Amino acid sequence: MEEPKMERIDKVSIYLDFPEHKVQISARLNDTIRERIMSFISQNHDFFAWFHKDMTRINPEIAVHRLQVDLDYQLVK
Repeated sequence: MEEPKMERIDKVSIYLDFPEHKVQISARLNDTIRERIMSFISQNHDFFAWFHKDMTRINPEIAVHRLQVDLDYQLVK
């Protein structure tokens, strides 16, 4: 059985004061697109929520996280 093919990604820091805060972007981007995306993300780093406490008052009509679990399957640890 062949393993699923996954896109290669790079983890990159977006804010010098917090190097542990990283985002993942495609490793296949050309240099121009990569620089534009990194510039945009860096300029807007304050829009990212790194902790649950940073996500206050989010309307569930806008964003909801749900686990898609099929109860007919046995749970696997």
